[in-house]
Amino acid sequence: MSPCPARPPSVVASFRLAVHATLVLLAATLLLATPQALAQSVCSPETRIPFAGHSFPLDGALVEEDLVFSGSFPLWNGAGTQRLDFVAAPPDGTNRLFLLGHFGTLWSIPNQPDVTVSDLSTVLEIAERIDSSDTEEGLLGLAFHPDFAENGLFFVHYTAESPTCDQSARCARIVRYQIDPTNPDRALPESAYVVLEIPRPGSDQFHNGGMLAFGPDGYLYVSTGDVGQRELSRDPNVLNGKLLRIDVDSGSEFSPGIPADNPFGNPVWFIGFRNPWRFSFDLEGGGDLWIGDVGGVEVEEVNRVPAGTPGGRDFGWPDCEGTREVTPGGCDGEQHRPDLEYVTRDVGFAVVGGYVYRGTIASLQGQYVFGDFSGKVFAWDRTTRDPGTGLGVYEELFDVGGISSFGEDESGELLFWNYYNSIIGTAAASDPTMIGDYPQTLSETGLFSDVGSLTPAPGLIEYEVNTPLWSDGAAKIRWMALPGTERIQFDPDAPWTFPVGTVFVKHFELEQPGTTPRRLETRIMLRQNDGWIGFTYRWNASGTEASLLVDEVREEISLAGGGSQTWIHPSPSNCLECHSAPAGRVLGVRTVQLNGPLDHEGVPANQLETWNCLGLFDTDLGQAAFYDRLAAIHDASASIATRARDYLDVNCATCHQPGIGTTSMNLRRDLLLADMNLIDRTPIRNDLGLPSPFLVEPGDHTNSVLSLRVGSTDETIRMARGTLAVDDDADALLVSWIDDVLFDSSGGVTRLDSDEDGIGDAVDLCPSIPDPGQENADGDALGDVCDPDQQPDLLPALTAPAQVELGAPLALTTRVSNAGVLDAGPSQVRFHLSADAVLDAEDTTLAECFVDAIGNAGSDDCTPQNAAVPSEVDGAPGEFHFITCADSLDLVREGDESNNCVAEVVMIPEPGALAAGAVAVVTTLLTVGLRRRGESASSIGD
Repeated sequence: MSPCPARPPSVVASFRLAVHATLVLLAATLLLATPQALAQSVCSPETRIPFAGHSFPLDGALVEEDLVFSGSFPLWNGAGTQRLDFVAAPPDGTNRLFLLGHFGTLWSIPNQPDVTVSDLSTVLEIAERIDSSDTEEGLLGLAFHPDFAENGLFFVHYTAESPTCDQSARCARIVRYQIDPTNPDRALPESAYVVLEIPRPGSDQFHNGGMLAFGPDGYLYVSTGDVGQRELSRDPNVLNGKLLRIDVDSGSEFSPGIPADNPFGNPVWFIGFRNPWRFSFDLEGGGDLWIGDVGGVEVEEVNRVPAGTPGGRDFGWPDCEGTREVTPGGCDGEQHRPDLEYVTRDVGFAVVGGYVYRGTIASLQGQYVFGDFSGKVFAWDRTTRDPGTGLGVYEELFDVGGISSFGEDESGELLFWNYYNSIIGTAAASDPTMIGDYPQTLSETGLFSDVGSLTPAPGLIEYEVNTPLWSDGAAKIRWMALPGTERIQFDPDAPWTFPVGTVFVKHFELEQPGTTPRRLETRIMLRQNDGWIGFTYRWNASGTEASLLVDEVREEISLAGGGSQTWIHPSPSNCLECHSAPAGRVLGVRTVQLNGPLDHEGVPANQLETWNCLGLFDTDLGQAAFYDRLAAIHDASASIATRARDYLDVNCATCHQPGIGTTSMNLRRDLLLADMNLIDRTPIRNDLGLPSPFLVEPGDHTNSVLSLRVGSTDETIRMARGTLAVDDDADALLVSWIDDVLFDSSGGVTRLDSDEDGIGDAVDLCPSIPDPGQENADGDALGDVCDPDQQPDLLPALTAPAQVELGAPLALTTRVSNAGVLDAGPSQVRFHLSADAVLDAEDTTLAECFVDAIGNAGSDDCTPQNAAVPSEVDGAPGEFHFITCADSLDLVREGDESNNCVAEVVMIPEPGALAAGAVAVVTTLLTVGLRRRGESASSIGD
């Protein structure tokens, strides 16, 4: 075992570790353990050899490329639609885009280049609340709560006028909305909550700012303009001409929480702006803030604010405009100096702040991309400056003929659109050429003491992965080097964080019978100051040297046994397609991949434990048995399902996971099978010519698009991307998983185990949540994890009218029966009015009453007081449902309501049309929401 002290095991995200915990522990104990004394002799922080360093630059791009506006995302032609003010991606892994219409509509679309108007879903329509009478007024900004995936909260910024405004004739509002839990493409209008109202004094209708974004500190930042009254910008007691910073998780309506370190005791964070229309945070690059402030006389400016800068900074307006003095003596040196500026009349009309690019185009990686309303798009490498002025030197990329804003999708790709017809597009790159001072040959990199023998330089650490990426049959050798004695920030479940200067090396060669292996390439992943880049060194035919590539190269490799094989050498941009931000950049070096054996100095050891003992981590890991691990396709100790899922995770999930790709399929291993959007789902793109295809059809791999893609040699359809040859062993594994594991051939039925807990759905007490023990403490035929209260189930039977009138009093009575085998204590009964038979967060609570303790098979009655139908109900007249729920007093509204609620249809007619003599009826017991929701906590709070 490891000589390092052990620590308690961490919480592992994947439930499959719990299912296989015994197996993993046994394997770790038998396979990976080494005698402590022997391990200590070869593994301790003192034996770590510091890496002397490589010759790669830590700043600057490797290539430059011809860049054009692709226009490859033609949403609509502008006819009959609103112009767009903003586009953003909800951070929930759904790979959608939200489009902000200037006049008050928020839409949702799939993030796919071929979407059309028919793919639009209206999320929110608030035109009646918005003042959009001027080109600079309207629905201006959108931001998603950092916990949007869990709480569905988002924020909009719009201009309004009386009577919408609360305390002023004209205002801007920051309003919070919540997504409908039952429909991710619809917001709940009634969830509107005014976080902040910003008065707009005077009559000018311009300079409103409008941007919203959450910073790395979790606070919401809001930009406001000077509304044409420049003297307001320097006054810290008013909110105009400022960058505001608020805590949206505290405070009250119209009065947000004020962070304790806000400098003026109010929402104001920075002062001295004219019209900061767009700003952004470079979250991947450390959190720097970039602000584009529209000029008033002749200068446009962009300001970079380093992460951690305290509040109170003055950006100069109206005394300074960029570096230009507006008021004599006004630029006294205390104002923030811009990083970029240009003279308006020489370049365009108004600056449009952008983003630090984090997408797949290698030449743009880490550059600040911004634009001008004239349509010009620029980029600055954030390094090159004019030696005379100190201002950044930028270049023009292309002209889109009018641009109003930039946006990002979940993968970091930039989106921008033509202001006049709203054609959304991205940048496309071609013809890369070498720039920068990068070593041209592998021998110049400092990575190898001897390139001919592939002898690594001292300090490079060889490693293996449990589940290798398929690389067309090539054998691979892998090394990693940290700069000096720096360490890795360890995470048991997520990608690790590596210090600047870290380098990963992966060498590829084809083994050939009867001769030496053919060296193909050596790939590099480098952690620069600004992020990660990847590139390739291609070996010559004699295997004596490798040269740096700047573009993709295809090479026909002659094989010793006859024939040939095509090999694809990737370009720097190709590298970033898989090593993306959502995928974590570094793919193979993480806990589940390195938790396996590899000899260290001739001694068998576990790699995690060895790296831990060498002092490579910022924390003590303890024993490797505490952590999850991937299973290779030939690992007989793991099930077929586990091996298949792990193979898909490594080889396919880099493109098929939240924020990446053009489908909703999610192939990560930490998901339940039911959440992968895979089983019995029809493909939304290429159906491969099948008459009725599925992504995976249990029992029929020949009608399963996933299997056919993995087994295909057609480059246009095969998975994984960048490969040309079929992995026969993996193909056979997936066929077995689909045909034999997911299907019962003897019974002719699907053998699904959606939660992968070892209990098939057909007999699982709770098929959507792992419960291998099938615990059922209260005897209600539900697994305890699906029945969070684990208490007797109280089934109400409602007596209520079949028709009700708006605003009318209600006569409601319910009989509560104990359907469990245990006695129930005092309980609460709630009555709701719902548009359907499923209890949702927006449903109206009508009344409540209480029942005393009820023994097994007993019952009790309860009648609420002062129950009434609301005077206004959305959708009335029409058919609705009374929903009645019973809960033990200390567990009101637990995670799953489906086993203790009943529903009954009720009609709400036109006012005054209530049928005479409508009689009370006793409902039949209809269980609400027969499907198991699977949440651990309900969004329906008290």
